[in-house]
Amino acid sequence: MERKTRYLKYTGLAVIVILVLLSGNLWSKNLEQAAPPMDRITQIIHDKGNIVTTVDNWGYIGGYSYPYDLPSGEWPRNSGHDYIGEMKFWMGAVTPDGDTIVADSDEDFLPLADLVSGVESFTIRLSTDTSTYDYDQEDTTGLGIGNPAYGWRVYDSTGSLVYNQVYNPLDDTFYPAGPTGMQQSFCRFSDENGATSLGLVISQTICQWNYCYNEDLLFVILEITNTSDVDYSDFAFAIYSDIDVGGPDGTGENGRLGDLVASDLDENLAWTYDEDGYDPGWGPLVRTGIMGTKYLETPDGIGMTAFRTGQWEMIPDNDAGRYELINSTDFDTSLPPADQYYLQCTRGINLTAGKTVRVVYAIIAGQDEEEFYSNASTAQVLYDSHFIGPQPPAVPTLNARVSDKKVYLSWGDTSEVDIDPMSGVVDFRGYKLYKSTNQGYTWGFESSSSANSCLDVDYIPLAAFQVETPGEPIAHSVVDSGLTNGMEYWYCLVAYDAGDTSVPITSLQNGFGKPGSDPNVVKVIPRSDPAGYYDAFSTIEHINVGTSALSDGVLYPIIFDETEIIGDEYSVIFTESDEVTYWHMIRVDEITGDTVFVLENQTLQDADPNMYDVAEG
Repeated sequence: MERKTRYLKYTGLAVIVILVLLSGNLWSKNLEQAAPPMDRITQIIHDKGNIVTTVDNWGYIGGYSYPYDLPSGEWPRNSGHDYIGEMKFWMGAVTPDGDTIVADSDEDFLPLADLVSGVESFTIRLSTDTSTYDYDQEDTTGLGIGNPAYGWRVYDSTGSLVYNQVYNPLDDTFYPAGPTGMQQSFCRFSDENGATSLGLVISQTICQWNYCYNEDLLFVILEITNTSDVDYSDFAFAIYSDIDVGGPDGTGENGRLGDLVASDLDENLAWTYDEDGYDPGWGPLVRTGIMGTKYLETPDGIGMTAFRTGQWEMIPDNDAGRYELINSTDFDTSLPPADQYYLQCTRGINLTAGKTVRVVYAIIAGQDEEEFYSNASTAQVLYDSHFIGPQPPAVPTLNARVSDKKVYLSWGDTSEVDIDPMSGVVDFRGYKLYKSTNQGYTWGFESSSSANSCLDVDYIPLAAFQVETPGEPIAHSVVDSGLTNGMEYWYCLVAYDAGDTSVPITSLQNGFGKPGSDPNVVKVIPRSDPAGYYDAFSTIEHINVGTSALSDGVLYPIIFDETEIIGDEYSVIFTESDEVTYWHMIRVDEITGDTVFVLENQTLQDADPNMYDVAEG
């Protein structure tokens, strides 16, 4: 297809940015492209795992680090270290008339419309953003396997909206249910943006998790349908991967000029790494990692059939030249350290009219080659197991209320009743609460005594609570005091389980996240109490309704969420038996005078404040 010039790139915020082209600068790589019309392009950010990246709705992943400052293969999350310069797709064939056509992300893909609430939309469906699909709280399809759909559906190869199929290992059966991944996105695009077309429609699904054993993986599932009436007996596909290892060094460059590439045919694996493992832009204390891709499924099990590399400035500007690259059987060795891309190819695909083929690969990160290979192996095992693996309890929701030099933190019991999909039982064992003063880059002091072999790094928690068996009482609140007013703090609450000896794997816990996108993470800034503010403790009146002397008991009320206070009065009364003293909390309706027990038969006294229940109202 004819090469076009791309004049604009978008930020996903309906803002057009005009770039001044500087010869040889860091940001000129993407400019010779013909993006889809501006009113069709949208973007989301996959951020549930340790790889955080932008994803566009036309076959484009990453590529927004410079100068847009959006995560583009950021790894580890919250580090600010972006790896993906751009990741795209090439696919092509020779027609019966002898024409060679290659459809690619640079100039040929066009987003297809979706319907959300009956309105045409080009939005990418994102399972963690209910505004991107027809969310329906009443749709409990899949509830029986613990994964209700709540309106989540995707398009099949015929263009019909259908429920996602989720595997249940307890009976070896697929069921219609909600998203497969902890975070899942879905979009469709065709190859009709170019001058000529193969008649392709591509469905793209991306799945991500944040468990310790799969957080360094991003799964990309492509279903390519030939909607034309032409058979392509020699269809070829390639992942175009331009990974830049390094960050801005103050000279207008990043670490891309020191990159090397490599491949492993037996493992269907390709990757990019830095020559010496260090980058000036990231500083001398940061050891650069490895990022790459692994084919998990290819049509008819063909696997990787070629590995090509070169400098992006030398990419052929015509379809014949590009097809020659992806339809070859050559396995290139790396160029000397340079800004180089790689093409991971699979050829010889028989894509007849009306047929759909499936290409699945994983984006993989690792600190070194050993970890990279280990993560790649995990990706294949998980895919072959229909993405079923051990998982921690459901993610808890952490709530916070700030005050003068302190923060009140509370949560519910969702994690404590969650059923593990592999064992079919509740295996919750406790909570750990972490605190970060550097926006999640670290979560306190590293723990040198952690017995959790699944975590590369664990930290000493601010607080920890444990039960021997599910159902035992456990804390649902923490007060962290002695803070500095005006300073930003992040808190992360994780639930952990008992582990799984059948896998085997030690205790699993929820991942570290980010405020605003993960319910178990909050950001707070303590501040001085406003003028006229008085603490709830000062409103207490001690009343004796009998003839005996006043008791010497003291009550300490703590308000956890001022927005939930409804203005009523509260009373605490005590009742005694020969064995135990009970206390009860009563709310008195300000208007009607009616009384409601909000806490009954409480026996806890002189205990850690974190062990008391939080009362509503």
